[in-house]
Amino acid sequence: MHIVFVTDIFGQQTCLDEFIYSCRPVTFSIIDPYQTRKLTFIDEAEAYQTFLTQCGHQTFAQLIAEKINLLTQPSIVIGFSAGASAIWQALSEINNDFVEHFIGFYPSQIRHHLHLTPNVTTQLFFPAHEKHFSVDEVIQSLSKKPTVECIKTNYLHGFLNPLSLNFDQTSSQYFIEKLSKITN
Repeated sequence: MHIVFVTDIFGQQTCLDEFIYSCRPVTFSIIDPYQTRKLTFIDEAEAYQTFLTQCGHQTFAQLIAEKINLLTQPSIVIGFSAGASAIWQALSEINNDFVEHFIGFYPSQIRHHLHLTPNVTTQLFFPAHEKHFSVDEVIQSLSKKPTVECIKTNYLHGFLNPLSLNFDQTSSQYFIEKLSKITN
């Protein structure tokens, strides 16, 4: 099974490489907004501003759609934050039969695209709460979609990313173990 990892606003970082290695996928690829350039950021605010100026949400969704359209083997797509939200858009607009499953972590921008529905079985892991919207209302809306499963965690946005202020080692280890079972 091929795994496609889609990054958040930080792009491809060493900590993501370590996360992927821990999940032990047999084959994988990475999609990031900076096209494999590893950038350094002072904090999340700088990372977000760089993401908006160098890529942006819509461009990222288009890039992901292009890459997913090229898949020629059974695949699972796993995304984080802005990446998960962009996958949501991409998989709602295209249909590649090789994509078997989409797993998204803290996809906050989905709140702007509740009218869309991915053409694949989808599992979304939300944080306990978000500053800019009601997680419960978004989950309630998305849970009406037959192919979408929403799980509200006890953690905060960014819980899997060591570069985030909300990183949580316990949850990271839990999801690495969970993803390891799926990706092998």
